Amino acid sequence: MRQDLNRRNFLRSAAASLVLPAASAAPAAPVIDTHIHFYNPRRKDGIPWPPKSDTVLYKPVLPHLFAETAGPLGVKGAVVIEANSRPEDNQCVLDLVKKTPMILAFVANLEAGTESFRANLAALRKDSLVRGIRLFDRKIIAGVSQPAFMEDVKRLADAGLSRDAIGVGAGDYDNDGFTDLFVTGVNGNVLYHNNGDGTFRDVTVPAGLGGLDPKYGRMWAIAAGWFDYDNDGYLDLFVTNYVQWTAGADGCTLVNAPYIVIRAFTKDYRTSSSTITATAHSPMFR
Repeated sequence: MRQDLNRRNFLRSAAASLVLPAASAAPAAPVIDTHIHFYNPRRKDGIPWPPKSDTVLYKPVLPHLFAETAGPLGVKGAVVIEANSRPEDNQCVLDLVKKTPMILAFVANLEAGTESFRANLAALRKDSLVRGIRLFDRKIIAGVSQPAFMEDVKRLADAGLSRDAIGVGAGDYDNDGFTDLFVTGVNGNVLYHNNGDGTFRDVTVPAGLGGLDPKYGRMWAIAAGWFDYDNDGYLDLFVTNYVQWTAGADGCTLVNAPYIVIRAFTKDYRTSSSTITATAHSPMFR
């Protein structure tokens, strides 16, 4: 590793580069909300989510309400992410948003790897407002080893549509010429090694990524990327976390938990024992 690369200074400068100076001469960009949901529990056939037991979310959330609330705050447009995977739910919300100029794109929610995916994808992609499909991290983790799932993902790419997920980092961490995948998720992440034959295998535990944070337990990671942090010729892993959350709980706990985590890979393709972290209260965020 280069001696002139100070880890704390690197993190501080990296964070600073993400924020533009207030006095920037560049014109203000329009504010676009890239992840909102619409649904109407009062529909005759109901909706799978949110459940009736959720007294906070179980109420109509419709385009005109969003426009009335977000418009005065400077939001000029939005991308709708469908919350439910039934075809009728996708079509119902798509029909709603097509009448709302403020909505710029629609990301559908379909179950890849099922018999109905191909037909449902073909029907939805006819609408130019549809820009992608939502694939949850747990679905990716379970489906990456299933041929039917991977075929549907390929269909998605061939159609020129994007995949909406919490976060995936792609990089050749073992320098074998094949791109590997790190999938972030709620209460757990997965590292997939590319076998070079169109398949992947889960190497999370052997790589040293299967444990919990020693202080904060299970975290919700939302993004990841690869870069050679210590200049040793091996890609290292950069992960950003969000909040602490448990399935079935309505609330999220915002705590002084590791916000940025860097795991350095060594020549034996395992992460080093030391994890460099930064929190929302670290000097780099001041």
